[in-house]
Amino acid sequence: MPPGGLTISASSTLGRSQIIVHASGALQLPAGTSAQRGCFGTVWVQIKAGTRTLAYTPLPLSSSCRYHESRNFAYSRLHHSSRLRVTARFAGNGTLQPIWSRSASVRA
Repeated sequence: MPPGGLTISASSTLGRSQIIVHASGALQLPAGTSAQRGCFGTVWVQIKAGTRTLAYTPLPLSSSCRYHESRNFAYSRLHHSSRLRVTARFAGNGTLQPIWSRSASVRA
C-alpha cells in the first residue's frame, strides 16, 4: 500500500567554521492504517552539495511517524556550493511501500 506522503523540512545554521543542517519530517499514513502498523522502518536522509553527496544517513521512524537529524559540515566540504539539497526516502515496511520526499534547499 502506498503511503500518503513523506514530508521534509530543512534549515541551516551558519557558524564560523562549519554549517549545521537540521532536517525533520513525517511519514503520512494512508486512510485506515494505524500508527502501530505503519510507523516503523527507516528513513534515509541525503544531503548534497551540487552532485556531491555529503551525507546519506539512516534514521528510525518514531512511534508518531516522525524523524529528525542534525549534521555538522566544515565549509571546506561544500566545495563552494551556496545551497544544499536535502531529500528523504522511506525504505518501506511490511505495510507501506517505499517513497521519496521532495527536495528541500538550505543556504550554505
